Amino acid sequence: MNLIELFQRAQQNLKQPKFVFKSCNMKIKIHIATKAHYPNFPNYLYISKAETGDYFGKFLKNGQMILQSNIPDKLREDLQKIKDNPIEFGKLYGQQYSFCCFCGTEIITVESLTVGYGPICASNWGLPWGSVINENLTKGELM
Repeated sequence: MNLIELFQRAQQNLKQPKFVFKSCNMKIKIHIATKAHYPNFPNYLYISKAETGDYFGKFLKNGQMILQSNIPDKLREDLQKIKDNPIEFGKLYGQQYSFCCFCGTEIITVESLTVGYGPICASNWGLPWGSVINENLTKGELM
């Protein structure tokens, strides 16, 4: 499932779905442009710095990524990974940092760490959840 399809699915359950992660010591947010705020580009996915709203680029409806020329290479790489496989990126991010990209909540259960997000986000975003690789797996072993 690509990023556009993932957000379309989430819109069925969430008013304003967002994908939040850290890169280059910045908290980055991918969110849907609304008609009210972006009348010429509704439903595009905008990429910005979460705290300030500084614009980094956008994903068009066809999935094409358009980025500002001055963004750091590491952020560019992370965005490409998200574009290519957002669920896998979310899983690895959640396992590495113990925070969910879909809601920002700390991940504390083995089941949630296994997939990188919790059952509520799984339901809201239409993602699989709950299969544990090893019943004896601990949080530290996943990282």
